[in-house]
Amino acid sequence: MDSFIQISRDHPNFTVFPFFQSKEDIAMLTKANSLGYSIWGIDQEFQMSFPYCLNKVYQSQSINIKARYKGVYDSLKKKWWSPDFELLDSLKKVLKQPAYKDILESIKTSVKIYSEDDNVLRVSEMKGNFFNYYNAVKNTNEKVFFKMGNNHLAKGLNLETSVYDIGNAAFELTQRNKTNYTNVYFMVDIRKRKG
Repeated sequence: MDSFIQISRDHPNFTVFPFFQSKEDIAMLTKANSLGYSIWGIDQEFQMSFPYCLNKVYQSQSINIKARYKGVYDSLKKKWWSPDFELLDSLKKVLKQPAYKDILESIKTSVKIYSEDDNVLRVSEMKGNFFNYYNAVKNTNEKVFFKMGNNHLAKGLNLETSVYDIGNAAFELTQRNKTNYTNVYFMVDIRKRKG
């Protein structure tokens, strides 16, 4: 939990791992790590961890670039939830590290997804991220456990967004691989009760 707070110290009310916010969630991640599980982030990471990513990108630059782009950096940090794309692009142009260029581009994609409520783009990103991780796995019997909100893991159409979501892609992949897929959907009762 201390590590999560440290990573998100600029914005402690947000988490850099979406859907992992409680002490129990942290305990689950810690246990998974101790057992050698790989943790794949496929949704919302760049939107929620933007301040952390921006700090990492900026702090890894030369003194000269940091001096020239301090104003850009400060402006991006000030409006981190919806950064100006021109500012992101101006910083991206001077970066030498391809991974950091990719991070800034992913931030732009995340902003577009959430500012325009673009579920088709969001699902496309989730599937692309998942299959990038999946294709890198050497063991074809790798087990994958998803923890996500809403109904992204449903087979067929997502009941809310009417798109074929990541759950349907995972189900179809298991059909192709002749493996199993189990979906447990937790529906929280939010009605108020007397007594």
